[in-house]
Amino acid sequence: PQENTRQARAFLERHPEFAAMDAMATATVRLPALAPAMRPDGNGGLLLTPARTATDGFFLALFERRA
Repeated sequence: PQENTRQARAFLERHPEFAAMDAMATATVRLPALAPAMRPDGNGGLLLTPARTATDGFFLALFERRA
């Protein structure tokens, strides 16, 4: 999980034209069935783990290009 957050942070450092979005807020609206199993990473990212979702592990980070 820490590697995921580091990768997202490194992307933002290399690409200042992007800003992080709140992945949990977006995913809760778009994937309501998975909402109870979602775990925010504390930095705007979202984790889905096999123990909670019966799927492979996933990390989600959302970025928006600034105008």
